Order: sequence, then structure tokens, then C-alpha cells
Amino acid sequence: MPYLAVIIDSFRAALASKVLWFAFVTIWLLVIALAPIGIDEGYTTEITGFDIYNPTQLKYQLADGLDSQQDTDRAIARIAAALPEEVQETLGEVLENPEKRISVDPMRSALNELITAEEFPPDWHEAEAWKSLRETGERLLLEERQDSLNTDEQQRLKRLWIESAIPGVFAPRNNQSAYLTYAWLKFPYPVPVSKARFANLINDFVLPLLISWMLGFIFVLLGIVVTAPIIPGMLQPGSLHLLLSKPISRSGLLISKFVGGCSFMLICVSQLALGMFLVLGFRLDVWSTGLLWCIPASLFLFAVFYSVSVMAGLAFRSEVVSIGVTCLFGGICFVVNFGGNIFDDLITSPQRITLMRAGGQEYFAQNAGGQLNRWDASSKEWVTMIATNPFGMDLVIPPVTVADSDGSTRVITAKVTNGRVNPMAGGNVQLQVFEPEGWESVPTVKLPLGTSSLTPVGDEYLVASHSTGLSAIEIEKALISPDETARKDPDAKKENKMAGFFRSLAGGGARSEDFKVIAGVEIQAYPPLRLAGTNQGNLLFASRDRIYRLQPRDNDDDKDADNDLWAITAEGTLPGEGADRFVWAVGDQYLLFVRRDQPLHVMSLETLEVVGEIEVDDSFQGTHAAAVNGKFYVADAEGDLYEVNESGGQWSLVPTSFGTVESIVASADGQELLVAHHVDRVDALTAEGRVNRLSPQRSFWRRINDYAVTPLRYVIPQTGELGEVVGTMIRGRSAVVVGGNVPGQEAVVERSNLVRPLVSCGGFIFVMMAINVWYFRSRDF
Repeated sequence: MPYLAVIIDSFRAALASKVLWFAFVTIWLLVIALAPIGIDEGYTTEITGFDIYNPTQLKYQLADGLDSQQDTDRAIARIAAALPEEVQETLGEVLENPEKRISVDPMRSALNELITAEEFPPDWHEAEAWKSLRETGERLLLEERQDSLNTDEQQRLKRLWIESAIPGVFAPRNNQSAYLTYAWLKFPYPVPVSKARFANLINDFVLPLLISWMLGFIFVLLGIVVTAPIIPGMLQPGSLHLLLSKPISRSGLLISKFVGGCSFMLICVSQLALGMFLVLGFRLDVWSTGLLWCIPASLFLFAVFYSVSVMAGLAFRSEVVSIGVTCLFGGICFVVNFGGNIFDDLITSPQRITLMRAGGQEYFAQNAGGQLNRWDASSKEWVTMIATNPFGMDLVIPPVTVADSDGSTRVITAKVTNGRVNPMAGGNVQLQVFEPEGWESVPTVKLPLGTSSLTPVGDEYLVASHSTGLSAIEIEKALISPDETARKDPDAKKENKMAGFFRSLAGGGARSEDFKVIAGVEIQAYPPLRLAGTNQGNLLFASRDRIYRLQPRDNDDDKDADNDLWAITAEGTLPGEGADRFVWAVGDQYLLFVRRDQPLHVMSLETLEVVGEIEVDDSFQGTHAAAVNGKFYVADAEGDLYEVNESGGQWSLVPTSFGTVESIVASADGQELLVAHHVDRVDALTAEGRVNRLSPQRSFWRRINDYAVTPLRYVIPQTGELGEVVGTMIRGRSAVVVGGNVPGQEAVVERSNLVRPLVSCGGFIFVMMAINVWYFRSRDF
């Protein structure tokens, strides 16, 4: 067949290139170099720098333990007494000057020495001191067989003891960690995820980044250099006439040459993709079949640039000019893609609604930039209440709405300076209450140190989740600006002031005169955690793998300090790995629990036990959940909204007509589901159907992006976004959820646009090749 002969001839021309053989050798060496990589799994024992979520709190709690080391009934006191002398001296300086900055590494190393010491059980652990600390599920299981633990399990238990004694300090970590190996060598630092999570990490981030750079840049550039001589060589005197002497049309000849040139990319990518697929499968036990989709995707990407190279070769008959024109075209694609990403990152993405609240006829929303906005019905736009820098570190605590007797709504929130990186960075911040008259904020009571979220419980209490526990205040008191002069006591004794300061930091985190500790040492407030009030006036609190139901105790009969704690009326175990992010929705009788890589679980509010499961596929990642009119709704990372149905004791997910969902929440009266979608629009889903509620006018820059930048991105091939398509094929889903473990911070969803790169690149290839064929047929070469 003559067309096949032309393709083979082009293939042979590519094989003659020394650059091609250099690429082959590089690929083989890379695969051989990766072959010895392996992976082991072991218990998460030693504390790394990434494990310490709140270094300031670690400093204060250890200093408090050192100051009270004679109190052997306190676990933190026993740990502080066991620290090396030089660390104790440094902590002593902190006792004298709480503002003194000290490095976290000596403290971390000292704690690791306690963990890795051969002695078990250690001197610093006495059962009596740990009795007041509530056990996590994992710690309880290890303690039950304490006498038969191996060395790794003993070290794991010692770490759990330390985490229990120093709450609010450590970031969530799986109980298993992955250790990379290379031949017989073992890397000294573990990857702080389990082996299964490590596979997800590779598929979600490592492989897409590697493939995008290697296949989307290096191999495309090499491919253009290798294939650039094909068209100019075909147009050499005598060569074209010889080819056209065969029973072949000009159109078929050019397309065959084009296909033959693309075979270069096919050979290179096939070797690399198959080699990495086998290495990952046999050595890391990560069988990423999506990696094989890189072969056609990369071929598609190369065809975009090669179509330009073919046009330059026809017009100028020079391989050097072909390479130069193609590189110039690549620069144009990069600039347009980069500019579009800038608009997305600075204009559109920060405005995506991540959290909503509704009270009466008022609507409030927090966006991805952390900014708190209020809906202004008269101007039909979101008006800023608390401004933040989208790339800054300030934390706006998710707002709480409070209904007044006259039907108006007030908003309670606070802004913590640098709170995203350190919850205690802002010190004791004050609550900000926004009054409906003018929506001006009024500072009221001080929050406990390290507060990251606020939760209303009925109409009576406001609960603060902070770095070491939970504290509550009556909502009426939280709304009143206190008279600071009434708090001052000129005759107060100051000799124990510093000791009280550190004790308040460690024993509940509340250096606030208004919030009362309701769950300090009894409940460990480890992230990830969630709180919710129930219709029965109870508080549901979930942390890692435990869930509790609390209610206020009757303080009329006994006024001692113990009655500051609320009563725990029920507790249970949550499904899944405790370190993984989760969301939930609380209804009248049931709770819907959604955790990554797990079925959806329906739990009884009475017993806190699982009563139903809903199986979902691997691509499902729940980001928000809400309960409305006895029904549950779940939004996933892909932007879809599902309704949870129950029939005969069987639960199932039913998709709705909503698309591009950003977040969901129940209205104040519980009768409507408010759905934020398409960046910052909000609709309501009622029993009668869908109602359009909030359609804000787009800003000037949003209109520029929508009507100028976005159309341009469909005209100019989005080769950079095509790399995201490859990443989607590898991971098996078009969205990735980042963060969401830290209290007060919603997860960030990164979605890939699959339509735009396929349309822009596919359309460009078709148009360019049509022009190339027309030009080749209309010219006398």
C-alpha cells in the first residue's frame, strides 16, 4: 500500500536521527535507574517536623508541665520532667519570658528520644497520670495487649501517649507510614501516609507532574527537532517527484508524512509509559493503568505542535525555520495559558464559595480566598464584611448567625492574624458581632487561644473549638461588649500570675474570662474534627476516629469546677482511617458521615452506631453534606450534587440536575437546600423544585475573563491544560481535594477542565492540517 510505504519511509527518516537514539538511551537509563525503588510500611512512631501543627502550643504546654512537674498526677508534668536538662533549661527561659522564641527541633528530638528508648513501659508513663486522658480507639487497642507488643508497636503506643498528654499540637497522621527504599538502602525519613495513601499520592500528584513535564515539554521538544527535516526533505528536488509518481494523492502524501512523523512520539512515549508502569507495579505495588493513557494523550499533544512544524516546512522548506516557528508558537501557547491561569487564580478561584450561612432573609458566604461576604439584594452583589488576602495567612473563623426576637440576624465571627499557619498567632482575639444596622462589627468577648471554629448549640450556647479542647459561652453573653474596667482588680495577687497563664494554655486553652471549658482533658480535640448542634440541644463532636454526644450538666446542685464540663451522654467509633478528612450532616434521627475512600455511612444519633452504608466508586470524594426536610444531600469534588434516599432500610445516592456545585448548606428554617454553584451563584432546592435566588453581577475583571480571555483559550490550543487531562487519566478523576484537615479551614478543590483543551487542541489540529493540505495542493513544488 503506497500510503503505508510513505509512513514507513517517514519512520525510517526519524530513526536516522541521532537525537532520537539519544532519547531512547535516556529513557532506558531512566527506567533502569527507577527499577531498584521500592516501598516498605511501618508504624508511625517518630515525630517529624511536619507532624507539629502548633509549635507555639507545644512550647507553652511543655513549659507548663515543667512548672508543675511536682504534680505527678499530670501526664504533661511527667513528660516535662523526663526531658533532657538542656531542653528543660530552655523551657525555663520560656517560663520567665513567654514571648521568647525557641526552636522546635530540640523539643521534637527530646520527645523522639522518649519514644525510641528501649525501656517499656517508660518511667514517665504511669497509668494514674493518664487516667484522666480519654483514649483514642487505636491507643485503647494497643493498651489492651500492652504486654505482647513488639518494638514498633511499643514505640507507636508511646507516641500516642505523648499525643494524648499534649493535645492540639500534632497534625493528623495515619498509624502507618510508607518508607521508600532504593535497592538495599532505606530512606531515613518516612512518607507520613500509609502504603495505600502513598499510591493515591503518586497517582494524584507525582505522576501527573512527571508526565506533564517529561511528555508535555521534553519529548515534544525532542520530537520537533527529530521530525522537522521530514517535510523540507520531502520537498527536495527529485524527492517529491519520485513520491508523486506513485499512485498517491498530494493530500494522502502529506497526511501520511504527518502520521509518520507522529510515530516518533508514539515510540518514545510507549517505552517510557510501559517502563514506568511496570516499575511502579512490581516495585511499588502501584498498578496505575491510567498511566497507559499517556500514550494517546501525548501523541495528541505532539500533533498540535507538529501541525505547525509541517506548515513552516511547507512555507520555508527549512528545518531550522520549522523548529524556530514551532518554538515561537509554543511560546504563544504558554503566554495565553499562563495569562488564563492568572485570571483563574486571581479573579475567579478566590471568589468560589466554600461555605455559606443563612439567617432570616440574609445570606453570608465565605470564599476560597477566606473573605467573608454578605448578599446585598439591592445591588445584587456580594459585599465584603471581612477582607483577606487570597494568598495571605489570616484566618476568618466560619461565621455563626443568630436570630433576634424581631426577626433580624446578627453574625458572629473573628479574624485570626496568621491563623492559617499557627492558630495561636493572633493571641486572644475578640469575637466580632456584626449588627444588621449598617453591618458594622462590634468587638465583644475574648476567644480562647487557638480558636479555629464556632458552633451554636440550640439558641443558648456557642461552643469554641480551640487548640486543646472545647469551651462554651452563653450566646447572650457573647453578643454583649464587656466593660473591661469592671474586670480589673487592683488588689489581685500577682505571684502566681505566670503559673496560671501556662496552666490556662495547657488545661483547655482558654485564657478567656468568658468561655468555660466543657471538654478539655476528657476529649482530645485532634484534627480532623467537626462539631454540630442537634435539634435536641446536644453537641456532636467528632475527632479522628471517635464521636461524642455532649449536653450541658445541671449546675444548680453543685458549683465545683468539674461542673464546668458538659456530660458525655454517648460515644462511638467512626469508620475509616482517623487521619483522613471527613464531612458530615446532622438530621433529626440520623447522621450522614462521609470520609475519603470509604462508603458513605448513616449513623444513629441515639446510639452513634452505623445503621446503613452507601457504596460509592473510587472517584467519589465528598466535600459538603447537608440535611434538609429529613433528607441528606452530598456534594462531591467533581461538582455534582446527590440526594440520599432510603427505602426499606436500604440507602442509595441519586444524582440531581445541579452541576459545578461549590458548596451546600441548609437554610435557617431547614426547609431549603442552598446550593452555591458556578463560582458565586446560589440557588435553593425546595420540595417544589429549584428556585433561583442569588445571581450576582459579574465584576469588570470577571467579564474580561469570561468574554475575552476564555474565548481566546478556546482559539489558542491549551497545551498546558492538556497535561491536566493526562493527570485526570492517571488518577481516574478530574478533581483533587487538598487540605480540609485543619479546623476552620475548608478543603480546596482543584478541578481540571477536560473540555477546553480537547476542543482547542483537536480543533486546531484539524484547521491546521486542512490549511496545510490546501497549501500543498495549490502550490507547484
